Amino acid sequence: TGLSAGGSHRLVRSLSSYAYLVVALWMVERENPGERPTMLSGAKEDAWLQAFLAQNPVPFAPQVVGSEPFRMEIRNLMARAGQMGLLPGDLVELGRTLDLPLWELAGRAYGEYAGWQDAFTLDTAHMDAARIPRIAAHQLRSWEREAKGEGVLAKAPLPSVLLMDDVQDMPASTVPLVQALADAGVQVVFTSSVDEAVAGFRGGAPGLGDAVA
Repeated sequence: TGLSAGGSHRLVRSLSSYAYLVVALWMVERENPGERPTMLSGAKEDAWLQAFLAQNPVPFAPQVVGSEPFRMEIRNLMARAGQMGLLPGDLVELGRTLDLPLWELAGRAYGEYAGWQDAFTLDTAHMDAARIPRIAAHQLRSWEREAKGEGVLAKAPLPSVLLMDDVQDMPASTVPLVQALADAGVQVVFTSSVDEAVAGFRGGAPGLGDAVA
């Protein structure tokens, strides 16, 4: 499978890569192996959204709906909502409350894309880098309790020490995953500098260091 049930794993990973390892081990390394989870590429996500917009009523001009920047804006809203732990219905409700039709539309797309209630579970219709850290955090917390009953053979991939650099550029979804690791006994060491934040455009939270601490 390319995964190690014995606990030996690549030492240097991105947050999403580690989260993927957690989820993949849970799904694949078991008595009756499941399929390895698939992470949609940006191009495939864009193609999915293009088809969704073509098949559903949209309160915007056709020339706007058909543009790549419009789809990119919706994809960004879906990703930011996922990173913040918002369910699709939350985004729809925010759009209605704030009178922001684009947010409401993004919430509808997010619901069809991720699942209205399953966005942060293994049953999500599509898995992506925005939400997988929260999904992995849930699996780590339930590993010891549920692994035997689910026939999972792998040990939870817990390092003894977690070293993180540039936390100011990580998304909010970092917090539940790091908290789950810390609660499992992993020592967490990190660096963060608000003045060096450069990734806000993709969900980086400059003040995340305080939350992680």
